[in-house]
Amino acid sequence: MGSAIAKHLIHAGFTVYTNLDSRSPKAHQRVLGAGMINVPLKTLLSKSNWILSIVPPGEAFAFAQKLRTVLAGLALPCAFVDCNAVNPETVRRIGVLFRETPVGFIDARKDGIPPFTHTQNITVERRKGWNRRCGSLKLCECVGDSFLQHGRTGLKLKAVVVTLDADISQPALMSRLIQTVPEGIPKAYRFVAEMEGLAEFVGGGEADFFKGFARVFERVAGSLEGDGVDVETLRSGVEKALELQGTSK
Repeated sequence: MGSAIAKHLIHAGFTVYTNLDSRSPKAHQRVLGAGMINVPLKTLLSKSNWILSIVPPGEAFAFAQKLRTVLAGLALPCAFVDCNAVNPETVRRIGVLFRETPVGFIDARKDGIPPFTHTQNITVERRKGWNRRCGSLKLCECVGDSFLQHGRTGLKLKAVVVTLDADISQPALMSRLIQTVPEGIPKAYRFVAEMEGLAEFVGGGEADFFKGFARVFERVAGSLEGDGVDVETLRSGVEKALELQGTSK
């Protein structure tokens, strides 16, 4: 999402800086491909008018905290904009970090899929101030988006893990599996905290729905970093789907 939005901004004439400390080679490649400029964190803060935080939800507070610790003595940006799918309590904690600084805090959200083309519009809706209701509305809207996007990914990942040994009898679903499963494997770790945040926000018995998805993504992410058994099962499922569809990789 971050790279897609950066491409859109760069196409509109903005300069977009980022900091890639401790990021993977793939992240470096993605950033360079988008046209962003990798700079040290202090340089990023002193050169930028706006800081857009688009990170895995589980890293949102730590990222804001990291920026807050290096603000002293720098030419400061106008505002820190949190664009992540985090629950109202996390939004409140992030806002508190900037309360005693000249840096403004804006609670924002990304809506829908990344803007893949420059002809798509990025719409900004302003809601003055912040309170728990605003933060709740942000996450409430994210409940629908997350289910439509990440929930379907989780369902497909789980379906392949538990049914590979059975005959795949729905060829109409094969093209969706072929696209969704490979994309979902490397991103699974990002969705764990997002689903847990949604569970905390929703509460009650309904929270179990999102906790279940969190465990699916956690299992896939753990496999990717560990023994790789579940990941191999997923990839084998995609191979089987390709064979049934009569295509090649």
